[in-house]
Amino acid sequence: MAFVKGRIDRGYIPVILARPLVKGSVWWVQKSVVPDKKGEFNQRVVFGSDKTPQGTRFRLAVLAVETKEKAAEFKVGD
Repeated sequence: MAFVKGRIDRGYIPVILARPLVKGSVWWVQKSVVPDKKGEFNQRVVFGSDKTPQGTRFRLAVLAVETKEKAAEFKVGD
């Protein structure tokens, strides 16, 4: 189990994406993040599945999205 801890400026919603470092792989949208009043968050992230080979490396990205509606366009698991 892994967590991403961060802080985002007011007025933005963090959207977390993970991608295996394997040719042809895609970005996977993680669960929605709800920052606290200070903009801080600590969110559990999922790297791979039971079919992912052990030792697979991943890249992680956190997007700063302007509205909840835009953040909702990123579907978990997509």
